[in-house]
Amino acid sequence: MLNRTIKTNAYSLSVQTAVLFFVFICAFGTDTGAQIRNGRAGVYPVKEASGIVKLNGRWKFKYISGDTLPGRYNDFARSDFNDAGWDSIPVPGNWEMYGFTKPVYKKPSAGFGLYRTKFVLPTDWKTKHVFIRFNGVLYGYTLSVNGRNAGTWASAYNPCQFDISKFIKNGTNTLAVKVTTRDKGYEFDTNDAWGLSGIYRDVYLYAVPEIHFKDVTLKTQIRSKTDAEIHADIKIAGFEINEISGTFSLAGSLFGPQGNEIYRFTLPLKLNRARDYCTDIVRLINVKNPLLWNAETPYLYGLNLVILNGRDTVQRDEEQIGIRQISIDNGVFRINGVPVKLRGVNRHEIYPTDGRALTEEQRLQDINLMKAGNIDFVRTSHYPPDERFIQLCDEKGIYVMCEVPFGYGDNHLRDTSYQNILLTRAAATVARDKNHPSVIIWSIGNENPYTPLVENTAKYVKKLDPSRPICIPQSRKDFDEEGFKLPKFIDVLSPHYPTPELLEKYAEETKRPIIVSEYSHALGLAMEDQGTLWRIMRKYPKLAGGNIWLWADQGILKKSDKKNFPGKGNTDAVWIDSTHFYDCAGNMGTDGIVYSDRTPQVDYFEVRKNYSPIKIKENKIRVKKGRQNINITLENQYDFINLRGSYVNWKLSEGDSAIGSGALMPECPARDSVKIKLNIFIPRNPRTELYLLSFSVFDKDSHPVYEHSVRLLPPTGDFDPAYGLSISADSRTFKTADGGDSLSVVLTGTKFKLNKKTGMISLTEGRTGEKFIIDGPYARTGRKPSMAERRIKDKYFKDKDFYWFPYL
Repeated sequence: MLNRTIKTNAYSLSVQTAVLFFVFICAFGTDTGAQIRNGRAGVYPVKEASGIVKLNGRWKFKYISGDTLPGRYNDFARSDFNDAGWDSIPVPGNWEMYGFTKPVYKKPSAGFGLYRTKFVLPTDWKTKHVFIRFNGVLYGYTLSVNGRNAGTWASAYNPCQFDISKFIKNGTNTLAVKVTTRDKGYEFDTNDAWGLSGIYRDVYLYAVPEIHFKDVTLKTQIRSKTDAEIHADIKIAGFEINEISGTFSLAGSLFGPQGNEIYRFTLPLKLNRARDYCTDIVRLINVKNPLLWNAETPYLYGLNLVILNGRDTVQRDEEQIGIRQISIDNGVFRINGVPVKLRGVNRHEIYPTDGRALTEEQRLQDINLMKAGNIDFVRTSHYPPDERFIQLCDEKGIYVMCEVPFGYGDNHLRDTSYQNILLTRAAATVARDKNHPSVIIWSIGNENPYTPLVENTAKYVKKLDPSRPICIPQSRKDFDEEGFKLPKFIDVLSPHYPTPELLEKYAEETKRPIIVSEYSHALGLAMEDQGTLWRIMRKYPKLAGGNIWLWADQGILKKSDKKNFPGKGNTDAVWIDSTHFYDCAGNMGTDGIVYSDRTPQVDYFEVRKNYSPIKIKENKIRVKKGRQNINITLENQYDFINLRGSYVNWKLSEGDSAIGSGALMPECPARDSVKIKLNIFIPRNPRTELYLLSFSVFDKDSHPVYEHSVRLLPPTGDFDPAYGLSISADSRTFKTADGGDSLSVVLTGTKFKLNKKTGMISLTEGRTGEKFIIDGPYARTGRKPSMAERRIKDKYFKDKDFYWFPYL
């Protein structure tokens, strides 16, 4: 197939790649390790859509339950295997979503998924190395091409690519994948989430020429307000062949955020035979008056790199660069030298109709809803999401805490045979996302015990990428026992679910920044402490912010054979009609601030208000009758941008009638406040009339970010609450009747009735009082327990016949 001679050792290895190669050998065995090395090491994945052949679509599929694959399927990878009786399944997709087995929460059912498909290569790939890349497969898998084993991978949320050049042929090729839910270390890929399985992210082919990009690493540094530097470490390699002919060079062009070319270079290339045909190029690109990347101004530069042979293009790479710098100064987390407050949520990547195989529209829906809810920070709990989500965060302006994937499996974290599995996951996570400006911190696992294996993994991440801080998210118990004792190389502390009192204690004691990577658990609308905790985070410089648990409910769309309607008893499911509902595994997955289909819950609007970067300080202002000036304090809680371009619409109401309105165009530096004078007219006595000033705040792009009402009170005292119950009417508009035991008042079809003996009142509408409005009063001593309270009851009061929740 390939018109060249290739030796066994296909790639040169940098020190970093050599370490990774050792990890693969140890984790998967010598034979499999060599296959994976042959597929992964030293080839930078192609990004150009024109250079990619996607294999997404319907594949032949067979599901087999259990821990052991029957012998009759041992040769399923052969090209001549008869799969005529097999089902088909969409790729990407989870097999539970298509009814092959029932979805299980947390730990997936034991089973195998056998996949087969065919492909034909483009004709112009015949002289190139051909790679296949799997962006995500739950859980472990073995790849075969034309009946020959091409490699193995076992990290469900990390991509893997394989060099299949020596396995392919002209014409039709057969691709077979055996997926298992019980590979070694699969528990690390289970979480407080649905245990879905299968090939759930894109699969594609791409071709690599003889001379190619081995790796590209981009870092930026801000020298001054007018000077920044892009550090481009570019590794270029040649497959080890008998002869390489030509005059090679590397050309680069840097484009500004507006698309204008601002820098160009061309460098000769001389491949080093002593280093297996590899050369390293370090290019420092100076940028004058840089436009800096942050979540408020997500400016992106473009770097085009081209390997040339004479004037002919050999290979092309295109990178997006955000010029930004992460630093920690005296325990304060900073971006571009500025202290920031991170308005965060945790996000699982799941959708009720598609499982983990999200579409572009669904990822964009999440980003847009977050931005509309004043959320600018995402923790990718508990694994790297699809890379397209990270790209959208780069483009739209969302900070990312990217997590090295090991969730459960704590019992393995003292077994040294699992060390290389963790290092492999760390290396794959950093390798994919290291050039994304939105990724500002790496988190190492989730609420795991701090063992030597975890420490080694954290050190490895720090070695691979010293430009970003790292953290180790810890449960409250673990953090209280060892959080402040963690080694100094762990840059940021990440406690989970502190009370307000504890959070203030942490803030006063810490010498390192704190990001509360999980707080204010939103189970069943139970996040009353979010506003209080956020105010504490705003108060202390070393509290950089936090991530609410959770962004969206983890519901799967299901159909019930029996009709059920909301309101018929307690239900943890979300019913969208009489037969269809979102199954959240009881109340296990009902902790989002938006529903599974991204419909905002009440919590979403509470978070939106608390996280608002523009706020009005006053809640009440004293006024007098007549024309007057009042002062409104506008707070700019953005970290970087002036309020210039934002605007505020205001309305003055007397009761439910608008009696004045206007607009404000404020200017205020970031992290500052400004007093705005407002001229209003109060026509009546504010002691007996209800006056409100309502504000609607819009950002520079005319998106609404905040609403607020200010109560206008009389010069002394307060508004008379009796006024709200008074009726301005004369005897011609209402009738009264004394019925002995009752007294009634009828006003334009509405009847108010008081029982003189019992004190009970009722308010009805209609000629016969058929429309009930009010009945009572009743003594209220409590309420139905919320979903969160029911879970507490189930956990702590299993043997109790009675439990009491006070009225809140």
